[in-house]
Amino acid sequence: MNKKLRVFEAFAGIGAQASALKRIGINFEIVGISEWFIDALNCYDALHNEGISISKPSIEEIEKELTAHTFSRDSSKPIPDIRRIGQNQMENLYYSHKKSKNFGSITEIDPATMPESDLLIYSFPCQDLSTGGKTEGMEEGSGTRSSLLWEIKRILLGLKERNILPRY
Repeated sequence: MNKKLRVFEAFAGIGAQASALKRIGINFEIVGISEWFIDALNCYDALHNEGISISKPSIEEIEKELTAHTFSRDSSKPIPDIRRIGQNQMENLYYSHKKSKNFGSITEIDPATMPESDLLIYSFPCQDLSTGGKTEGMEEGSGTRSSLLWEIKRILLGLKERNILPRY
């Protein structure tokens, strides 16, 4: 029996990378993801977490967990106060977030809290590389969405310090 490949999926979106691994028959488990866009995270949950259940938290537990992270309604700008989305949407987001083992926005991930993984996969935002994105580029520190790729370097350096770099 093959050992499951432990996978961390950054810029997870709806989980296209996890779907690709399933399609090619890789034996794997998701040990964590990074996603901040609420709609994508809810889709990820619907597509990949069938049969996973978690206990019902109090509204205080939901608020505490969600306010510890940054989320977005449009994948572009953060929601200043997560409580503005309303209790029902907060509950749905909480379940999607927890069941997906979401670490939140890539910019907020502390490598010291990440689980060990064999494979770190990502598909960073590329809008700023196209003419539609005004070819603003991905230079480190530029503040473009595409420059978020450099967060992977930061995370890998942190994992290297812990001596737990992914094999792939």
